[in-house]
Amino acid sequence: MKRLLLLAAMALGGCSSPDASGVKVIVGAKLGAIDYSVVVIENGKITAAGPQSQVPVPKGSAITRGIGMTIEPDGGPIEPGQPANLILKGATERKMHNGEWIAPPILRQFPRASIRLQEPLIRFGIADHLLLRRVPF
Repeated sequence: MKRLLLLAAMALGGCSSPDASGVKVIVGAKLGAIDYSVVVIENGKITAAGPQSQVPVPKGSAITRGIGMTIEPDGGPIEPGQPANLILKGATERKMHNGEWIAPPILRQFPRASIRLQEPLIRFGIADHLLLRRVPF
């Protein structure tokens, strides 16, 4: 029993939340001629970019799925050491400035709407999600 508890404690000790690492990763989007790319962003700068087969995803990073989307630079090139100013285009368009996602103008005007639209089950937990659903727009 003690071994089982020790093993569980070691497994949980190795876990980290995406917020703790501060690393953001965009996975699966088309980047130039690369169909399935990985872009790793840390401290507002691109630290790695390339095909999924060659660029590892760091443990504990916050992952943005980009499958079916394209990544374009918003200013400079997409290469290590450059500021993470990116545009993720697909059915919707998301912009990143210095490693932080920028909310569209409509969501800046209605901050409660942004809470409801940004994966509430993951960010706030099921109980808070149910509470937020009762708030009218």
